[in-house]
Amino acid sequence: MIDRIKQIEGVGKFLSAKNLGGLKFSEFNLIYGGNTRGKSTLTAIFKSLKLGDKSVIEGRKTFGVSSQKIVIQLANEGEISFSSNKWNNGIKDIIIFDEDFINNNVHLGGQIIYDNQKSLNSIIIGEEGQKLAIEIEQLQSEISKVTANKKKHGNIFTNRFPEAPITLQKFRKLKNIEDIDKEILKVEAQIDDYNNQDNIKSKCNQIENVFSSIPEYSIINLLSKHFKLNKEYVIEHIQKTWNKSENSFNFLQQGFQLLKEEPKDCVFCGQSLNIDALKLLNEYSKLFSKEFIDFQKQISSVINDFNNWNIELAISQIKTIGGMIKINIDIPKDKLIELKNECNNEFNKKLNDLSYSINFQEFEELIKTFEDIKEEYNTQKKSKLKEINIDLKELKSKLSTLQFTKIRYSTTENWESYFEKKDDLDKEFKLLKQKREQKREELEIYGREIYKKNHQTINEVLSNLQADYRLDEFIPLKKIIGKTERIFSLVFYNNHKITLETENSAIPNFKNSLSESDKRVLAFSFFISLLKNNEKLNNKIIILDDPFSSLDKERRRAIIKEIQNISFNSTMSKPKQIIILTHELDFYKWCLIKFPEATALEIQNEGMQDGIKKSTILRTNKELYLESDTRKDLKEIIKLIDNNITPTEIEGLFSKSRKILEDVFTKKYYSHLKEDIKSRKSIRTFTETLKSNNVNQFETQNKFSQIINLCDDLNIELHNNELKNEGENGINVLQDFIKCLEII
Repeated sequence: MIDRIKQIEGVGKFLSAKNLGGLKFSEFNLIYGGNTRGKSTLTAIFKSLKLGDKSVIEGRKTFGVSSQKIVIQLANEGEISFSSNKWNNGIKDIIIFDEDFINNNVHLGGQIIYDNQKSLNSIIIGEEGQKLAIEIEQLQSEISKVTANKKKHGNIFTNRFPEAPITLQKFRKLKNIEDIDKEILKVEAQIDDYNNQDNIKSKCNQIENVFSSIPEYSIINLLSKHFKLNKEYVIEHIQKTWNKSENSFNFLQQGFQLLKEEPKDCVFCGQSLNIDALKLLNEYSKLFSKEFIDFQKQISSVINDFNNWNIELAISQIKTIGGMIKINIDIPKDKLIELKNECNNEFNKKLNDLSYSINFQEFEELIKTFEDIKEEYNTQKKSKLKEINIDLKELKSKLSTLQFTKIRYSTTENWESYFEKKDDLDKEFKLLKQKREQKREELEIYGREIYKKNHQTINEVLSNLQADYRLDEFIPLKKIIGKTERIFSLVFYNNHKITLETENSAIPNFKNSLSESDKRVLAFSFFISLLKNNEKLNNKIIILDDPFSSLDKERRRAIIKEIQNISFNSTMSKPKQIIILTHELDFYKWCLIKFPEATALEIQNEGMQDGIKKSTILRTNKELYLESDTRKDLKEIIKLIDNNITPTEIEGLFSKSRKILEDVFTKKYYSHLKEDIKSRKSIRTFTETLKSNNVNQFETQNKFSQIINLCDDLNIELHNNELKNEGENGINVLQDFIKCLEII
């Protein structure tokens, strides 16, 4: 408990308030300070003392000073001092209601923001809840560190394999394989074969095109056919009769076509055709027949194709293209060329004589040799075009797995140690997470309970303070992430809900539905509820800075009653100490009446020093504050008379005398003077009315004349009287005034 503030230097208006040691505080304290006298500075000192925050004091350094000093005496605990810009100790058990409490915890500028709710949530859950919250934060901090270590440890894998197609978990589960290099080579060969399949197929197609150009056995059937024609006989006739035997047969063919169907005479000379001529014509008929011509064309086409077949090129293509895909065939080139030449000679004989019977021995050997070559080719082709039952993607995946398996069990990389450390980090992370979730559950259960208590208490206080609204929902923050959570909502007249966030003037909301008085009542209700539900209230020092500020006058009594409930309620613990600061004079006076045992102090001006206004703290004369103006004026007049002091401003004293007389007549004879009072009559009229009604001997000449004479001397209803009572006459009039009060 604060026992006294012994010294304040260099803080705001308290330039040098040194002689405060006699101002002893009690359990309940009232401090009055008019505007600009230093009340807010005194609150700031209490706040700095609570927080141990030197900046609160430094920011209020008196103009022109270089150092600050505060000395506070605690009851049975020694001194706490602020010097050299720091506190030597602090009092964490101070709880303060002021503008900062409102701005930080309820609303800022009439707007409820997320930070208000977060701060209020922290206060509501109290020390026990904050302890849990701190433990959760500490666990979360530890989790973050372990998470960072897990990530750092995991980076060893990702940095080792930046584009790995395998996860760390799969990498760990890989089974060791004996002779893994052999398995890798096997799959690589499969992939190589797979990749070469298209090229092998393409080259094989080229080789097979070459094979398709090789003559086939089937031409033997055609070339074995004969056409019986005595061509020598025709040739002999041509040589014997033509000037140039190389001339075209067209001449003969045309002449032959001009003959009659059964010719007897020659178409050229007209002579009869003999037996030899008819024989010759028979040979011509064969020579120029369609059958002969077609046969000749077929034979000529086949033999010419064979003659044009470039066997050397075919052999070269087979060897060259085959070599590209590692198909190597032993081809007897010279033998094949010789066989081809022999076949050419034999086939050409057929061209000259369609009745010639070709010897196909060389041709058959030639074709048989190429068939052997083709068979060897097919054998080697089959070994190259392997049947692969899995696709390339699967082969590559298998190879990748084998390669990672080789690394996984490599003797140069200690992956077992890596995984042991990973397991340790995972276990630590899991354990910390379990502890955090357990604490979160504890905080949630505790939070729901404390919120439930405060919900009821807050609404009770709102009711006592005559508010038209109540808390509707009241729930703790859940995740403390994001900026949208709100812990309470409001409802007017138990029916009309208002939103807290929007500033749309067309929608009922916190800003446009609550007056400034309503908003302060809400904040005050939160504060009072927090006190009522604080299990350690008896250890707390409560500072109330202007609790009545901005409130309607009719709520003054309710505010004081709530403070009384906190201070004197026997059913609950009460604060160790309460300090109320206010600049509201009426509120201060009412508190003096309602809390008669309170220590009453006042912040007063102490003049100027070096152009700076000074303030100090003095003990309050309660009687002066509680006296009516009538009593104060009467005391002043009696003091002048008793000390025989000649007044300098007599007219002012006469005015106070008239007011005192009116006050006395009004209070004592109200029932007799109701109409006069209503008509705003003067003392003279009051006296005449009481005389005419025979009230309290006003009808006697002595009493009546004394009061009327006093009215004359005080210029009551003699506004045009230019005569004045000054000096000693004035004192005499005031003496008569005191006497008349006694007889009235």
